[in-house]
Amino acid sequence: MTVVAPTQLGVVAKYFSLFLVVVSLLGAVISFLTLGDVVLSWAIFVVNLVVAALLAWQFYKYRAHTILAYDDRGFRLTVGRQETERKWQDFSLVSLVSSYRRRCFRPASLRGR
Repeated sequence: MTVVAPTQLGVVAKYFSLFLVVVSLLGAVISFLTLGDVVLSWAIFVVNLVVAALLAWQFYKYRAHTILAYDDRGFRLTVGRQETERKWQDFSLVSLVSSYRRRCFRPASLRGR
């Protein structure tokens, strides 16, 4: 069975940006509520970067990482934690395109539907 599971860096970067903003705002609010002032330092920024990177990677793996596994009998597509498995014989027409960086297929229609 052939498995294709590239990391989508654009999606990871989107989640990283989102979590960096959320973690930074949360840190600023907590700092303001506890100390009465927003504390800024390089150490806090580095901690925010690390926390945002870890959260983004875990969220990407949980929600958006795409794995395509296929062979001559069928395919299994996993996006995050959602998995779909089909047989090639269920489709009337399938186009398989393989290029330098990506592999994709387009099932035309399910038989019997």
